[in-house]
Amino acid sequence: MPRILHFGLGNFHRAHQAWYTAHSGGKWRVTGIALTSAEVLSAVAEQGGYTLGVRRSSGIGTEWIKVHDRLLLACSHPDAVLDAFTDPEVHVVTMTITEKGYCLSAGNGRLDLVHPSIRDDLEG
Repeated sequence: MPRILHFGLGNFHRAHQAWYTAHSGGKWRVTGIALTSAEVLSAVAEQGGYTLGVRRSSGIGTEWIKVHDRLLLACSHPDAVLDAFTDPEVHVVTMTITEKGYCLSAGNGRLDLVHPSIRDDLEG
């Protein structure tokens, strides 16, 4: 079964890429990789999917999305993430970076050099 290896399980991925994948008519599955947030990963894993709010011509409703059949937390299992790249079923590798990934300072809109993640990267 063809597989997408996707980095970032945030709102944008779940509301767009995962939704389109679920509706593609194919048998694509997604290995979702959360970089540092165990919360999102745990919520999707515990429920076996997630509920997405959708707007249709008939009004607003919800839809159950289940395309992630494997979830990994990169900061806890980096070897499993590296192994996922060699999975012969992986045909596509994608990632989403949204505003939270830019770590901008609210005061001046520039890179927030005191943000813990940015500071760790610069010092490491």
